[in-house]
Amino acid sequence: MSSLAHLPCTDRSILPPKDIANYFSELSDDWRIEDGKLVAEYSFSSYLGGISFVNLLAGIAEKLDHHPNLYVGYGVVRVEIYTHSAKGLTKCDFALAGRIDLTKNLL
Repeated sequence: MSSLAHLPCTDRSILPPKDIANYFSELSDDWRIEDGKLVAEYSFSSYLGGISFVNLLAGIAEKLDHHPNLYVGYGVVRVEIYTHSAKGLTKCDFALAGRIDLTKNLL
């Protein structure tokens, strides 16, 4: 998991299935692949807890110039990651997911 948090977000070409499987195995159990996207849902004890987490993710996304789809409900945040321009998963997606894992572990 920690190695993905340091993966550079420079290669935005679609990954072959073998690389997807290798990178996916390094993510936390929060993640799954759904419709060709990395998806995770996080629970919080309050609405503001989820909003605080989203604000942290927004900062990470801006630094990487790679932006996930974020869905916020009361006590829940859903994160969907894929590279729109590649129409699939790239190293940048796993780099972002690794940083999200690291951030969630710090909360």
